[in-house]
Amino acid sequence: MVFFALVYVVEGIGQTGGLIAQPLNYFLKQTYGWTPVQVTAYLTVLNLPWIIKPVYGIVSDFLPLFGYRRKSYLVLANLMAAGAYCWVTQITSPGEIIVALLLSAYGMAISSTVCGAILVENGQKFGASDSFVNQQWLWLNAAPDFADHPKVVNGCSDLFVEVFGERGRHARSAVGMSSLPGGIPVEIEVIVAVR
Repeated sequence: MVFFALVYVVEGIGQTGGLIAQPLNYFLKQTYGWTPVQVTAYLTVLNLPWIIKPVYGIVSDFLPLFGYRRKSYLVLANLMAAGAYCWVTQITSPGEIIVALLLSAYGMAISSTVCGAILVENGQKFGASDSFVNQQWLWLNAAPDFADHPKVVNGCSDLFVEVFGERGRHARSAVGMSSLPGGIPVEIEVIVAVR
């Protein structure tokens, strides 16, 4: 579980809605004089890797690399994300920055997908997912001084327990962000295996 937690912590740091959001927005606004609308339009392309996540699962399932279905993709995706993230620290051109951030986003999305698949696969192998496996990650668009994120998302957790009973109990993480894509107030990601 520590490995999976580490993957999601890295996503929170590396995604443009994560810890790099404010410095990146500040840089684009101060250095290039961009408006908030221009910054948002520029960063919108970074949602694409997350929209097509099912494709990564299909590819890793049916096209093994170096004899492995998951391990090779996980290693390569993490190397790509880390390399691109390091590259971002060395460049200042908006064109180069978006390419590096896009490579980083693809790496993180692939890694997230493969980690979810490994979680379900190992749960099945060790009998830990006989009936229901559920994990949630919840992001809130919140003011800097707001600290009750878990209370806001309790409704979602309670709904799972109400619908699925004790099988609906799950691990969960709730994180506050300065902004979310499209100005949405809450984003919920769920990994579920039902048998």
